[in-house]
Amino acid sequence: METNMELKQYLLSGNETDIEVRRGTPLPWIGLLVVGLVLLVLSFRLASSDILSTVLVTVGFLCAAVGAVMIFVALRIPRFVYKPTGSVMGQRRVYLRDTQRQQIAETLADDSLAGLEKLEKVVSSNTQLLLLVARDGSCAAVQPTEFVESHFEPTGAVRLVRGQGASRVEAFLRSK
Repeated sequence: METNMELKQYLLSGNETDIEVRRGTPLPWIGLLVVGLVLLVLSFRLASSDILSTVLVTVGFLCAAVGAVMIFVALRIPRFVYKPTGSVMGQRRVYLRDTQRQQIAETLADDSLAGLEKLEKVVSSNTQLLLLVARDGSCAAVQPTEFVESHFEPTGAVRLVRGQGASRVEAFLRSK
């Protein structure tokens, strides 16, 4: 695993065979776009009624705009799925105290992530854990990052944990 590769880039590159990248389907949003365009056409045909025409133009434009944006989003944003269980993975960021960098490195070096619950979460910090957790708790990807100049950069390799390690990550997310 490469140290400098960000979590999403690592998974998108196909380095992990158990995690599949899926794109969303634009079909429902195409329907909304079509409904919006039909309403816009109807509004021009019913030009005799000012109020009805105004309502149709407004609703039609909103439907078409939302449909177009959501088509772009559905095709653009990847979803990560843990193949063995078919569970979608959700991304979370957890900020930790800057003084815990050594403890974070030691925790991630352990296969079971035993020291994870000892890490103290904070509202904002220069140190964060980037987590991608399967909704059923069967798999988790963990990567430490640090704020450098104007963005967060990875400070360690991506760790993919399953079983007990994944359940510890899920419990850590639920804790205060």
